[in-house]
Amino acid sequence: MTAASIIIAIIIYVLSFAGMWMMFRKAGRKGWISIIPVANTVILFLIGWKRSSRLFGRS
Repeated sequence: MTAASIIIAIIIYVLSFAGMWMMFRKAGRKGWISIIPVANTVILFLIGWKRSSRLFGRS
């Protein structure tokens, strides 16, 4: 790997981390959970399921 590709990968990681942090905060969750790999996937699923269940009329 070249230095440029490593820098680009770090930039992409930081941007995705910041975006998930803001999304978690907006959904009423703690932002630091976005750091933990498995936990952030579970919370993203729960946030998405909550939104879609409202759309389809489930409680």
